[in-house]
Amino acid sequence: CTDLAGNTMPEKTIEGIIIDTRNPEIVFNLSELYISPNGDGVRDFSVLTFGQNDPEGLLEWKITMADASSDSIDGNVLYSGTEPGIFEAVFDGKDSAGNAVPDGKYNIGFIGIYDNGARITRNGLLYIDRTAPSVSVDIANRIFSPGNTDGKGNAEIKFKSDKIVTWNGSIQDAGGASVIEVSDSDTTSLIVWDGRNSAGNEMPDGDYFLSAVFTDMAGNSTEISGEKITIRRNAGSAEILVIPGAVRRSEGKD
Repeated sequence: CTDLAGNTMPEKTIEGIIIDTRNPEIVFNLSELYISPNGDGVRDFSVLTFGQNDPEGLLEWKITMADASSDSIDGNVLYSGTEPGIFEAVFDGKDSAGNAVPDGKYNIGFIGIYDNGARITRNGLLYIDRTAPSVSVDIANRIFSPGNTDGKGNAEIKFKSDKIVTWNGSIQDAGGASVIEVSDSDTTSLIVWDGRNSAGNEMPDGDYFLSAVFTDMAGNSTEISGEKITIRRNAGSAEILVIPGAVRRSEGKD
């Protein structure tokens, strides 16, 4: 090596330097993104499958849960270890101390630390929601006459939920037999019933009852039942009530 002034330096050999470009592939998968850890047996937990396919040089791994509003996944350490492999971790709405965390959005993170100085991370969002959806029902023309052209020829049933839901509903006769079944996944839905069953046959006059179950993404459900809808095709007629022994008095003079 010669500088601009003509000075020459002898070559030197530096030994012991290792170039390590390992970047292990990480396995990271949450079985459920929405859970409702309330003990009802429906989406009470999410299982994280995690690990690395190349365990060489692994010093430590951690599984963390942090508030999603934070920019870092370095939160509450739920699981940790030094062994390589593929593992499963269960998230049931509790922190490392066993205390239930409030409903909200959380960042689930994997941190792998390696002997070459690499710090590899993966993360995903987990939503904890223990609250059942609030659903309102509005029925226009609870008493209707199929085929009527005055605006009361069908019943209009409107559902509205405060969160994203899927729902299944039915209209039943007085004996509890299903007349028609409906389902949807919209937060706001409108059903127009013209008094026919699922086969397209007209139903007789009488009382019918609406029931529906609304389930949010975390598995919380709200049920609505007993909403009465009446089919009445015949116009009401006036009746004369005769009371025995009653005497009608005429006014005026004889």
